[in-house]
Amino acid sequence: MKKNLFNVFLVCVFCVAAIPDMFAQQIKVTGKVTDSTNEGMPGVNVQVKGTATGTITDFDGNYSIDVPDSKSTLVFSFIGYVTQQVPVGGKKVLNVQLKDDTQTLDEVVVVAYGTARKSDLTGATASLRPDANDASKTASFNNLLQGKVAGLNVTSSMAAPGAASSVTIRGANSLRGDNQPLYVIDNVPQSSTGEFAESAMGGGDFQIAQDPLSALNPADIEDITVLKDASATAIYGSRGANGVIIITTKKGKAGKAKVNVTANFTIADARNLHNMLNLEQYAAYANMKANAGEEKYYPQANGEMHYVYGENLDKYKKDPTNPEYYRVLSYKNWQKEAYSSAFSQVYSVSVSGGSDAMTYYVSGGFKDIKGIVSNTGIKQGDLRANLTANLSKSVTMALALNGSIKQNDMMTGGNTTGGIAGSLARTVLDTAPYEIPADDPTLQTDMDAKTTVYSWRDDYDDITDDKSFGGSLDLKWNICKYLSYNLRAGGNVNINERARWYGMQLTIGANDQGVLAMANLNKTNYNIENLLNLNIDLAKGIHLGATAGVTYDGHTFLNKNVKGTRFSNFDLRTKGLHLASVKTHEQPTQKDYQLLSYLGRINLSAYDKYLLTASVRADGSSKFKRGNRWSYFPSFSLAWRMEQEEL
Repeated sequence: MKKNLFNVFLVCVFCVAAIPDMFAQQIKVTGKVTDSTNEGMPGVNVQVKGTATGTITDFDGNYSIDVPDSKSTLVFSFIGYVTQQVPVGGKKVLNVQLKDDTQTLDEVVVVAYGTARKSDLTGATASLRPDANDASKTASFNNLLQGKVAGLNVTSSMAAPGAASSVTIRGANSLRGDNQPLYVIDNVPQSSTGEFAESAMGGGDFQIAQDPLSALNPADIEDITVLKDASATAIYGSRGANGVIIITTKKGKAGKAKVNVTANFTIADARNLHNMLNLEQYAAYANMKANAGEEKYYPQANGEMHYVYGENLDKYKKDPTNPEYYRVLSYKNWQKEAYSSAFSQVYSVSVSGGSDAMTYYVSGGFKDIKGIVSNTGIKQGDLRANLTANLSKSVTMALALNGSIKQNDMMTGGNTTGGIAGSLARTVLDTAPYEIPADDPTLQTDMDAKTTVYSWRDDYDDITDDKSFGGSLDLKWNICKYLSYNLRAGGNVNINERARWYGMQLTIGANDQGVLAMANLNKTNYNIENLLNLNIDLAKGIHLGATAGVTYDGHTFLNKNVKGTRFSNFDLRTKGLHLASVKTHEQPTQKDYQLLSYLGRINLSAYDKYLLTASVRADGSSKFKRGNRWSYFPSFSLAWRMEQEEL
């Protein structure tokens, strides 16, 4: 027994002695990344191989990173350049020159209504193939885009799970309108992602917008193409004004069935909390603002803080030891009361395979994302099935089906400009650092004083049940060597039911004896596309690609709101609309419209040096009256690949 204890002691001593050495092995490596012209490259990804440690270069191409030891390897990567792996060795300064990746120029990328070689593109586009590891760690599609594409900015006004992000390409194009880009998923243009259900509380209310693309599992994405400038987006007409993001989901590959399972677990904490006043500091501040002789706070030598209110003030001054005349306050850091560690889990499983005649890709996902505010989070399950088949020697089919069901709880409230009554976030910042005693008469006349973090946590609900279903079909007929015809059809259905409950502990609820606001949104969109594609070599070194098409899109939007007040029972909360004595049904909001379009595009490449792209689209929208429904969107661009010229 003594020998065993002695061995344990030696192991412990060794571990303690090894700790300084482990930290001492950390090496700070600095350097500069340049291109073939020795110009500094901003935004280059620098990562320690085999770890999650990484950084990006600054505007001048400089970087600084801590590596575990001298045996580490740094990986330098940037879109359009060859990825380089450089061993650290004993160096503390590593300068790297990245080379152009000429192979990427022959890469075939997805563009509007077809594909093209990257070297033949004249418009401003960016292509992204998500890494499987990045996709498994990402809870939403917008997070997958963040920081990956130049000119694309993803911002979030709210950190609540399931909250919508704002995505802009090359800045905002409208002062008052929707600045979100057009999303095209498996050839199906989506309804506007900047259009949400109106609040059932009325026009003056603010509610947190929800992520319209949450049904898309990042692990199912094969390719993302971002169309940025007018030349690239004009073929989408009026809807392409804010840019276009084309998403292609994964397809199966011929061969044995492959099973892929990923699980990701994260713990989130609130960081960079505000340095708030403690009880003594707040008492001194409040007493300083009070009129002479009306001070309410009296710090004691034993550390207690006496709080005196109402008629007890004069009595307390005469007898400060009588506990009937004061209350002892306890310090509350409301930030710590509101925020806590949140554990989240994301699972994804997929099966893919097939034969030369037919391939399949089937996947399922589940995520349970908790928010750092208690009772907030999102639970979602999704399914996807993609099937491709050769129906004959000249006809192929691609079928995609998907669906998701989610429940989103956003009980934090959203009106951060509305003071304590508006949201939990403002309550955290605006509330005095203590809980007001229950017998303080202030609570009878000032509801804002009564509202605390506990009020939001215990007496407010914002629960959404969302169901989304979609599908697309792509039939391709290779008429001859040069000519093909595509028939594409697809659509989406979204049913969104949102219920917000304000109980008697909140100002809004107390004013109307409980408030329940319920919003029901039904959205659908469908499209049919007929496309002819021509690809032919006119002469040696001269290639012509042409596309002509007719498309039809239909959209429906129906928002029904009802508000219940004057409740006789508060126990059922969001499930108790039938208990409301007063029910107000607002006028439904209906937005149905159709879009008929004709489009054409020509791509001409001469000797891989001189490139021409011209396109035109005519959009006829039912949103406008007859005689004023059509608009035309032409574009023209030229490119000269000077590096192909022989000197």
